[in-house]
Amino acid sequence: MTSLATWPMYVTPEPVREAGQIFIERVLAHLGIQQCEEAPADLMAQWSSPSLLLSQSCGYPVMTRLRDKVQIVATPCYELSGCEGAQHRSFIVIHADDERSTLEAFRGARVVINALDSNSGMNLLRVTVAPMAEKGRFFGEVKASGAHVTSLELLSRGETELTAIDCVTWGYLERYAPDTLARTRVLARTELTPALPIITAASRSLEEVQQMQHVLNEILQEQPALAETLAIRSFVPASLDDYRVILAQRDRAMAAGYPIIA
Repeated sequence: MTSLATWPMYVTPEPVREAGQIFIERVLAHLGIQQCEEAPADLMAQWSSPSLLLSQSCGYPVMTRLRDKVQIVATPCYELSGCEGAQHRSFIVIHADDERSTLEAFRGARVVINALDSNSGMNLLRVTVAPMAEKGRFFGEVKASGAHVTSLELLSRGETELTAIDCVTWGYLERYAPDTLARTRVLARTELTPALPIITAASRSLEEVQQMQHVLNEILQEQPALAETLAIRSFVPASLDDYRVILAQRDRAMAAGYPIIA
């Protein structure tokens, strides 16, 4: 079987992108793989490829659109604010000059999310807002930006009033590009959810999965500077069952009459 390996989820700031690329190269070297397929630009095409060896994905599409195509290898444990063990959360972020102090005060506001199938940008915000929604609505306007960093740019320019940002993204920006956050502030934190999973194709054997679990942690031990840049303490073995909380959060919002961000 040919192999496809990518590290597509955290690609800014530049030190993080470089570290992610080096990390995946080290994984391949440890596994004795000298050449991989060229990765499709489309993330869903990457993740659903039968030749997928290793990638990091958002947990929401894994539990909805990809459940029959992938298996979860491990969950990273990040050493960043908002993370607890193998779990992370989102920060609900507003403009630094906005004086409102509660989420309720943003009823009817303009919100931007990174994507409609994002756990950190959409699902966690949805379950947080659901108890306050009326007739399936809370916000006045909803837009999708395509990326957390773009959402923060729109917020900084005053083109939106609120967004939800993965705390790992926030932590990386705080470390390596603090100016990106200069005109924003955290209003609230969402509940926890498992961090973005490391996945492989459903057809990969148990032996392959176990080998990858070992290699992921071996590289962290061998490359402490790389581990520090990525802010990853360890990888813990995980499965689809560990991510069912994502569907439970979705279902709670739907039961409250708030099936979509609106």
